[in-house]
Amino acid sequence: MLNQMKMETRLHAGFGGIVLLVVLLGVLAFSRLTSLHDHWNDFENITLARKSAVLESVTAHGRAVRHFKNYILRGPDSNTQFRSELAIIEKEMAAYRAAGDLTAEEQMLLGEVQAGVKSYDHSMSQLEAMHEKGMTALEMDKNIKGADEAIAAAFRKLLKVNDSETQKESAAMTEVTNSAKQIILAVDVVIALFGSVADA
Repeated sequence: MLNQMKMETRLHAGFGGIVLLVVLLGVLAFSRLTSLHDHWNDFENITLARKSAVLESVTAHGRAVRHFKNYILRGPDSNTQFRSELAIIEKEMAAYRAAGDLTAEEQMLLGEVQAGVKSYDHSMSQLEAMHEKGMTALEMDKNIKGADEAIAAAFRKLLKVNDSETQKESAAMTEVTNSAKQIILAVDVVIALFGSVADA
């Protein structure tokens, strides 16, 4: 009878240990999944939102350059379209700022975009004055310098910053999944060991 109690005690202890480890495994898996979810939310709401803002701005910038050149060649109406594209850039850069904390580099680059947009708008004002004076397209083209390159350079740098942030977030998510795999494997091994002890 004593041997039977020992066997029963061992079985209870083994199964109790297995149940405890399964609960621990569930808690650890939940913790790792929560961490992964948090990283994904940061990635989606900050990194991807900022990348989208820059890409929308790059597209608007391309259209602004076209409208700027069209104003030189064709005159009226292109200036209004030009300014609406600059407004899109400003709106998207505000969205970039609103997505979260900025690094010093991002603040500097956003400042460069803002200064470039103001300069580009000033260039359009100069073109409008030249157009009012009756200058030809060739004369206007010679006497005006667009500010589009400064804006384009800042956008290229912002995209590089965003690519770097994307890689960091990806590495963080990979680390979370890898550590979860290791923890789950370790707990599975311990569960298997408890199961074999309970059978013995």
